[in-house]
Amino acid sequence: MNLKYRFTLLKPQDQDPNLHYHHGLGLDLPKNFSWLDDTAVLALRSHYAGAQISNDQVVLVTDQMRSFPLYYLVDEESVAVSDNWQYLAELNNYEVDPAGFQQIAAAGFCFSDRTAYRNIRQVLPGTRIRIDLATGKVQKESLHVPLFESEKYLEQDDFLNALSQGFDTAMKRAVSLVGDSKILVPLSGGLDSRLIVCWLSENKIPNVHCFTYGRPDSAEVRISEAIAKNLGLAWTGVDLLEDKVKEAWNQSETADFLRYAFAGYSLPHVQDWYALKVLTEAGIANPGDVVFPGHTIVDNFHNHELLEEVPVNRKKLCSVLLHKHLLFNSRIDTSLGTKEAAKSTLDFLNFTDYNGSARSLQKTVEGYNFFERQCKYINNSMRAYEFFKLRWAIPMLDRDFTDIWCQGAIDLTITRRAYGEWISSWYNRLANTETQYHTGIAGKLPTPIVDFVRKVDEFTGVGKLINRVLAVPAALKHPLGFDMYRNHTSNNRLILNTLKGAPVHSHWADEFLSDSWHSELSLFQNQS
Repeated sequence: MNLKYRFTLLKPQDQDPNLHYHHGLGLDLPKNFSWLDDTAVLALRSHYAGAQISNDQVVLVTDQMRSFPLYYLVDEESVAVSDNWQYLAELNNYEVDPAGFQQIAAAGFCFSDRTAYRNIRQVLPGTRIRIDLATGKVQKESLHVPLFESEKYLEQDDFLNALSQGFDTAMKRAVSLVGDSKILVPLSGGLDSRLIVCWLSENKIPNVHCFTYGRPDSAEVRISEAIAKNLGLAWTGVDLLEDKVKEAWNQSETADFLRYAFAGYSLPHVQDWYALKVLTEAGIANPGDVVFPGHTIVDNFHNHELLEEVPVNRKKLCSVLLHKHLLFNSRIDTSLGTKEAAKSTLDFLNFTDYNGSARSLQKTVEGYNFFERQCKYINNSMRAYEFFKLRWAIPMLDRDFTDIWCQGAIDLTITRRAYGEWISSWYNRLANTETQYHTGIAGKLPTPIVDFVRKVDEFTGVGKLINRVLAVPAALKHPLGFDMYRNHTSNNRLILNTLKGAPVHSHWADEFLSDSWHSELSLFQNQS
């Protein structure tokens, strides 16, 4: 079969020009490396992608967080592979895949290995793909993914000690590769980014700069500024002023960013974009600087009531998983996309060997959330860093952290309780002050009222309605400016979406898929 390939990030290696590799922080491959050597591949830990080309096959490999997407296209006569979705889409005349298109409309991303374009496939997290150049046959192998282990249970003291050591190892490895560049931390009012700045502060790492963005005088901005000050770290706040955001949005460069951040399978993750643009133009962020976001494996479980229903049958679990993600109130028919998503969900239960136990339930629910929304939409925020020529490191998705997390007992890992106590204690000791956290409206209600609503909700379902009503103000005037990224979506549409349970950014999908989100962006014209 005819082979076509083009790599943008992946570079041929001096030791073997048929060996292609990219590491986000510049770690070199060891000598005599092969992408077919499991031990050598897994020793790389995280933040990489690679390919290997020979006369008889093509090999594509991703790390467990799918740091850098890889794609392939196989037809009757040829095989094409790339780390650039646009290269394959051009070969295929940008022919839209109806199911993938509908899945973005319904969930914000394509399920399993589907993309928005016909016959173009994405390599899933922690996977090695082998494509036979004689037959076009595709073989898939799972190398390593962060799924909860059924036989290993670390209790609290051992768990937190091991987790702390794993985090320390991941941070030291990442920081050792930063060089003289600046470390940038998107600092929120929550737990995850606070864990990162606690480590940086305690270890007295130089050249650290935190930043927070939001509407002027928002609670999260105030809390984040205080955190940085208490830890002795530099901090910049980026005000989201609607006229300035709109002016920047309408620039031609933004269409280029959206095209890159789309990656062929996900609604572009735009919320960091404006802040990064401002920081870059101000000279605070410079090419080669390293962003340390708080993306994490923690808190991927949902529908906690399922734990009271063990064993949950496979049909119900599939339904729960789909309903968790197919939330967008789309204007188009998404029935085909939903049907195909259901098939891939059942395949995932087979992949995790779901057996109905509580641990298997946790493994499947959290694994599915990680494989789908985390690795496709959330982790696509890194495309914004790359667009501004920044590097990035995600220690809480590094194997040294996730391998320990997946050994924790269920009661320690099913919520943020133990994790939160660990971080709060660390921060309180370093800052010599009590912890403040940013919470939503529901988090500010008195505990007795929250408990009462939960009890009533068990019988009436009124809690869901209350949550949706409380979310309406944020949909209309979001603290992080989500409402600013729209061209023609009305306030009434935002309210309707929210009351139907759609996330506050679901209106982005309507405009993106109708090629109306930006005047210079057109990606979905070739629909059969």
